[in-house]
Amino acid sequence: MTSPGKQPDFPKPSTGAAWAAGLVAAWLCAALLENLGGLLIGGLLGYLLVQNRYLKQAVAALRDQSTATPDNASAAVSGDTPAFDPQKSTAARPKRSSLSAPLPEVVSTPHAAAAAPREIRREPAQEGTALPTAARRYIAQGVAAVRQWMSSGNPMARIGIVVMFFGGAFLAKYSADHGLFPIELRFIALALGALALLALGWRLRDQRATFSQILQGGGIAGLYLTVFAAGRLFSLLPLGLALTVLVLIAISAAILAVGQHSLSLAVIGTAGGFLAPVLVSTGSSNHIALFSYYTILNLGIFAVAWFRAWRVLNWVGFLFTFGITGAFRASAYTREQLVGTDFFLLLFFLLYIGVSILFSLRQDAKTQRDLKGYLSGSLVFGLPVVVFTLHVSLVHHIEFALAFSALGFGLLYAALAWGILNRAQASLKLLGEAFAALAVIFGSLAIPLAFDGQTTAAMWAIEGAGLLWIGLRQQRLSARIFGTLLQLAGGGGYLLGLTPHAQDGMALLNSVFIGGAMLTVAGFVSGHLLRGQATSLHPRERWLIAALPVWGILWWLFTGLSEIDHRITYQLDYGTSLIFLAVSVIGLLLIAEKLHWPFLDRIAVCIVGMGLALGLAAAGDIGSPGRELGLLGWPTLVASGFLLLYITDPIDDAWIQRASLLLHPALTWSAVLVVSWELAFQIQGHLNGIWPVLPWGLVPAGVLWLCSRKPRHWPFTRHAARYRYVIGAVLGVAVLLWMVLVSLSQTGNPEPLTYLPVLNPLDVSLGLCALLVTGWWLRLDREERAKLTPADPRLLPGGAALLALFCLSAALIRALHHGFDVPWTGYAISHSFLVQSSLSIFWSLLGLGAILLAGRRGVREIWLGGAALMVVVVIKLFLVDLAGSGTLARIVSFLSVGALLLLAGYLSPLPPAAATPQENNQ
Repeated sequence: MTSPGKQPDFPKPSTGAAWAAGLVAAWLCAALLENLGGLLIGGLLGYLLVQNRYLKQAVAALRDQSTATPDNASAAVSGDTPAFDPQKSTAARPKRSSLSAPLPEVVSTPHAAAAAPREIRREPAQEGTALPTAARRYIAQGVAAVRQWMSSGNPMARIGIVVMFFGGAFLAKYSADHGLFPIELRFIALALGALALLALGWRLRDQRATFSQILQGGGIAGLYLTVFAAGRLFSLLPLGLALTVLVLIAISAAILAVGQHSLSLAVIGTAGGFLAPVLVSTGSSNHIALFSYYTILNLGIFAVAWFRAWRVLNWVGFLFTFGITGAFRASAYTREQLVGTDFFLLLFFLLYIGVSILFSLRQDAKTQRDLKGYLSGSLVFGLPVVVFTLHVSLVHHIEFALAFSALGFGLLYAALAWGILNRAQASLKLLGEAFAALAVIFGSLAIPLAFDGQTTAAMWAIEGAGLLWIGLRQQRLSARIFGTLLQLAGGGGYLLGLTPHAQDGMALLNSVFIGGAMLTVAGFVSGHLLRGQATSLHPRERWLIAALPVWGILWWLFTGLSEIDHRITYQLDYGTSLIFLAVSVIGLLLIAEKLHWPFLDRIAVCIVGMGLALGLAAAGDIGSPGRELGLLGWPTLVASGFLLLYITDPIDDAWIQRASLLLHPALTWSAVLVVSWELAFQIQGHLNGIWPVLPWGLVPAGVLWLCSRKPRHWPFTRHAARYRYVIGAVLGVAVLLWMVLVSLSQTGNPEPLTYLPVLNPLDVSLGLCALLVTGWWLRLDREERAKLTPADPRLLPGGAALLALFCLSAALIRALHHGFDVPWTGYAISHSFLVQSSLSIFWSLLGLGAILLAGRRGVREIWLGGAALMVVVVIKLFLVDLAGSGTLARIVSFLSVGALLLLAGYLSPLPPAAATPQENNQ
């Protein structure tokens, strides 16, 4: 229910209805006036009509609220209308002392019992007083000034005077087109009507202040229209006299508005003055007369700003002035009009700088505790964006004009900042800081603009950062949103301005690099500013704290890598790019440490990961990771990654800790891959045969040995289990796979050395790798071994035995290849009697050795493995070797295997007894 002092429910204006009415009215006015002004005026009129209807409904709702009984008011708030039942006695109804008293419990009927819970459920929600949606709030901020003007005072009179103004304009246009009356008589009638409205409004200023101000505003707008049309369109007044009269009207409007403290009068007079040339436009492009007229109007706004801090009036003049100036530049401007157009543009610029200063001067630092009144941030930062953009479009064809323009703007703002900051007035301090920021921005623009105008778009990003700063200082959501969108627009303009020759010129001192650096600075500064006031931000904009610095670093990476690609020769750009990424990581670490900003560490982690992925991918295109300065680039990148892990190791950040779980292995595996790759590439340039293959197994085996050692230094001391178990497991699998692949594919040619069985480089490397993997396995904890052991524990030793048998058999075949010229092909090996006989005898010897070892150690599983191998040899004899039983090799194999079987049967005829559970535990 509604508590005392709480706002009652009002019907919400329909956004769809406002848009529909605005579009219909815009179409009708555009058809009547046949120009763009009619389209704008019609749209505004349609919106005002919808607002008028909403105000009527709001007044009716307020009237019903005030006349309702306490019971009815409570029911209205709860959402249920009480039904009148004449059969029930009103005397039996419980009495309540106030609107806030609780509702009585009614349980006499099922209907009442069911209705009560519904009322209790709906009461806390208070749907009628719910806040508007985010989208409606954003729209409401944009039209706040118009809504306030139309929803206070006398809305019907306001709308009526607007309609009368349009009617007078239409009548003047119609009479001029059809020649109904003498031209002098028409203008005299218009002037007398406007003076009559002005006089009547002045007469009623004490009795009905709001109504009188509306009439005076209409009279002022009518006088603007009459004098401008008489002097500009029909030459009834000399131009000098017309301008003098317009000056007097502007001064009079300013005096009336200031004297009566009437913002609405000032807005009506100003808007009418600006609309007058639009309504009576004939399509002529006499820009001198038009801009002279607008200069007079802006002087009036300047005069009002001397006495009153009216933000709405300043914005009305700003939007009309530069909106119409921009429309003239887009549709009617010619290059011959450069001097006059640019002169008035800069004159308007100086006038509105003065308006901004006067607005701040009018603030009372003692009574305004917030910063919203100190500075019109949108005007301060929006003005240079609009003016400089229009100015650039006028003078861009003149060599170095943009550079000198930016320098001039920077010097002007620097002088203003110096003069303002030397004053002791508190309300000007924020404005001086804003001007100082703009001076730095334009000063930094002067250098890139000396080369080309491509970085003009990057200036928007800096302006957006400044506007976001003001939005934070003033706690204005709209300013922060506009500042963010301005940075996005700057990035889009930057990309659209890129050309194949955009980076021509000096290294680093070209528009592409400096523009990208400006976008980077804007993103970082914006993110840092938002981070400092995170608690005061809207929940839906807090994601910008992370998004804006990411936006900035993406521009930094794009700009830096583009500059390297354009400046560095083809033989050095690969390694230089890796060094650039490493330096970027170190820079982020320093900034994060200085600003205590852990999120930058997260970005650095992502850059390291991206550098590893892109570096490995690019290495495949150039042949090896050490080419094109990669020998320097890769160590720098990997070192920066480990430095990042070292610095962030003690940071209590869950994201960083999870990321380090991936980055430690990624850096180690990438380093192993790069070293193996580069060693193989370098050896291949000097030696042939088996030598280039060895690093692919020896390097990961060596790192595996380091991971299995007792930890003495970081990172092994802090992450010993991770390096021993996670990283070591992958390296161990890689070594085992290398052993299998090299045994299948390589002959082990050691040229220029002579091949020696067992003592050749390949067999020695395989034996060393097997020892290192075995040593790593033995150093694992019991829990770690259990995680790596298959479900059936017998599979692991069986697999190791099969791998050893495979590698030893391959070594035997390589020895036969080099000693007896057996071709190294699958067909030749399978059909070679020598190879098959040698394998049978060799396997029998291995089986016999296993049987004997099992008998001495009492290990039943080894005996069974040796016996299984002997069985395999016997099967092989009859399926493979028997095909060549007539040859000496086959005969030797049968005899040898038979003798070994007999020896095994003599020495260890049966497997050892199985161990008891107690023995296993021991």
